[in-house]
Amino acid sequence: LFQVVEQSKYKINQGAFKNNFYFGKTVIIDNQKTDAIILSNKDVLVDLSQIKIDSKPKGSSELKEKGFTYVDSLLEICPTWSNSGITEFLEGKKVEGEELFNLIREKLDYYIDVQDKRFLDFVTVYDISTYCYSLFNSIGYLFLYSEKESGKTKLMNLIELICFNPINATNPSESSLFRITNSLQPTLLIDDFENLEKEKQAVLNQLLKVGYKRSGQTIRNEKVGQSFVPKKFDVYCPKVITNTTGLDSITVSRCIVLRMLRTKTTKGSREPNENDQTWQEIRDSCYNFVLNNWKKISESYLDCEIKDFKNRQLELVRGPLAVAKTINEKLYADLVPFLKECFEDRDLEDISTNWEYILFSSLFENIS
Repeated sequence: LFQVVEQSKYKINQGAFKNNFYFGKTVIIDNQKTDAIILSNKDVLVDLSQIKIDSKPKGSSELKEKGFTYVDSLLEICPTWSNSGITEFLEGKKVEGEELFNLIREKLDYYIDVQDKRFLDFVTVYDISTYCYSLFNSIGYLFLYSEKESGKTKLMNLIELICFNPINATNPSESSLFRITNSLQPTLLIDDFENLEKEKQAVLNQLLKVGYKRSGQTIRNEKVGQSFVPKKFDVYCPKVITNTTGLDSITVSRCIVLRMLRTKTTKGSREPNENDQTWQEIRDSCYNFVLNNWKKISESYLDCEIKDFKNRQLELVRGPLAVAKTINEKLYADLVPFLKECFEDRDLEDISTNWEYILFSSLFENIS
């Protein structure tokens, strides 16, 4: 009587399913839109039940027939995998890791001025990791921390052109933000956190406290009819934050902090062209690379045990390091000490905004 087993519910945007990795895609059949997934074994499953011919379904849902049950349909609010990119994958094209890494790295280097080349190496790896973060138990937030005129907003704009399902977290309303995060599995972009209204900061802090782990959920009241009922929202996803001042200690503990310096070269005047077709080619290549290499990434993730990092630190970087190792062993070897330095720098106590420091510093200057 009680031996009913509830089927698992999948997120349709990206994930693992029956020994395959997949990406969701909205397709058009008979001038009507419906959901589909493209699997790493090159199968394409389509929900034909959403297509109506004379008010009747054109067919059954191939997804449900294969056991792929999901709640939220795809949202068409982000750049996605192009039809030509999908066709190339299905016809056997394979994007190599180093080829993809160099393509992204060269683009970033053209626009962003850095002193340590490993800085852009890691940003490149993080961008690629957003396409497979559902393989990981956790992923740290990328925190671009710097003074003004350092190029951090431009770098965030570049990340937006490259990463998986980018969403500017400062635009949606409070209720929409949780629904979008729950259903879209996006990369959330939070620019100039300190300049946001206090209410918006409080909402984002709810996501930031728990959203770095796969189990990250927050409960909010949703209106159903004339009453409000509690509902769980999954808020696990990559997040990129920029700020000129620090964040609270709890949020920082979930961050990979990259400090940027003021731009000193002509790169500061270069602005990316959003209509450049290269960005679509990069996104297509990310989809292709992950579908062809997701098993290697998973194996590297499981094998990644580095004594140089504390437990929380390893949680934050284990996924991106697995991607780096899949691309190139030297890249992986270069990033391990770089990230260790980032954590050491992050964990130094910043007293520049402490009122006692400001008071005694002012007294010292006056006496001097």
